[in-house]
Amino acid sequence: GFITWNALLGLGPFKEAAFKLKPNEISHPVKTIAGWHVIKLEERKKEEQKPFAEEKDRLKMSLQMMRQQEAALTYVYDLMEKSDLQMVSPTLKKLEEKARELAAKDTLQTQPQMANIDPGQLTEEERSLPVLKYKGGVLKVDDFLQFYNRLPYYQRPPLTDEDNLKNMVFNYLLAQEFLKKEALKKGIDKSKEYKDRLNQIKEGAMADKFRKEVIWEDLTVDSTEIELFYERNKDKFIAPAQA
Repeated sequence: GFITWNALLGLGPFKEAAFKLKPNEISHPVKTIAGWHVIKLEERKKEEQKPFAEEKDRLKMSLQMMRQQEAALTYVYDLMEKSDLQMVSPTLKKLEEKARELAAKDTLQTQPQMANIDPGQLTEEERSLPVLKYKGGVLKVDDFLQFYNRLPYYQRPPLTDEDNLKNMVFNYLLAQEFLKKEALKKGIDKSKEYKDRLNQIKEGAMADKFRKEVIWEDLTVDSTEIELFYERNKDKFIAPAQA
């Protein structure tokens, strides 16, 4: 469908290329944090111009949010570049062969990228092989498969698509850890705001545990009570007539 400039947060090169095209023109390949794109512009239409006074407050909030999100995406992308992530091709090749082997045995003719590779089907040595290396650590097959198998089939990059795999693994598994390290370097954990927020979370968790283990410790509801409640409150359990 139609896209707007503001809808493409964090995809600056995509926006620049897309909005320069004329109808039926096709762009050169464009690289963004999401991967490579080839863009065809099918149709362009102008937006209706609303009065500035009417849109001023909404625009301020929208621009601020857009810049915040773009700054966050750029920061994370820079972290990924500095971390020197490298997919380990021989390991991925072994996993791809295993996926093909499992798919071939499936009577439903499953595609290789749809086959779940259970870590239990691999040897201990295979589970400990590195899938991805980066400055300061590695991601092993065992952890990678637990992540990969949880993804819906339509979101899984093929095991041969190293660029998309690298981006997805970083965004879902590593970015949080990298951001934590950067925050500690900058002393965020020593700020008053951080400490106040941490205390709120601790107190909330403590209150929740107190309710469960002290206040509600001996509270139980047996089947007789459930049935009695139903009989006395039947008017609360009526499904409306349907056609």
